[in-house]
Amino acid sequence: MFLRSLRAAFIWAVIILVITLMPGDNVPDIGLFERFHLDKAVHAFLFAVFIVLLAKGFRLQTAFPDLQRHALLPAFTIAVFYGGMTEFLQEVLDLGRMGDLSDLLADIAGAIIGAVYVRWGEAKVARAIERIGS
Repeated sequence: MFLRSLRAAFIWAVIILVITLMPGDNVPDIGLFERFHLDKAVHAFLFAVFIVLLAKGFRLQTAFPDLQRHALLPAFTIAVFYGGMTEFLQEVLDLGRMGDLSDLLADIAGAIIGAVYVRWGEAKVARAIERIGS
């Protein structure tokens, strides 16, 4: 059940890996992306979704009750570590890509946005339960 609850997060992690480790020659050259730094928005989006999927998977699993109760911090830690690893791999693998600190910062910003979204959703559910109980 533990791995099943994290299936979507694992699939998303593979998508992130494929996108970030795509050889440089295969990355489309879109001028608007560079001009407006839209690649940073893509990084942020990828990692915002990743942390939401991780937190949801941790909450759904039942094997580790502490992880179920405190899902957000481990999800955030994993997302930031994963972002760092993808940038490190871009730097050390000969793919025609380079690791970039600003990409890692965009990954972290996305993880923060995802964490805020998860917290907002939790607060919304708690308020709804409180209204039902009163």
